[in-house]
Amino acid sequence: MKYLKELLSLSLVSFCILFLMSWTWYLTIVIRVGLVSPLNVMEIMSNDLIYLGKWAFILDILFLLLVYVFYKKVKSKQLDKDTYNV
Repeated sequence: MKYLKELLSLSLVSFCILFLMSWTWYLTIVIRVGLVSPLNVMEIMSNDLIYLGKWAFILDILFLLLVYVFYKKVKSKQLDKDTYNV
């Protein structure tokens, strides 16, 4: 049960971070070209992905890995604090 709770909380954190990253990407598109139709936004995003290529996904994986490591450190410090706080 503990692992399921940790997995759910980590998934929620990862989802929020990915949502903020995608919102930032959309905002940069709006700043670059202004308000356009969703089909044009999808075309611009596709062009960006072609330009970035595999590096975009590698950077996402590295970023989420760093978030995971940071999350584990915070959780372990919290657990140590709770354990020794008698």
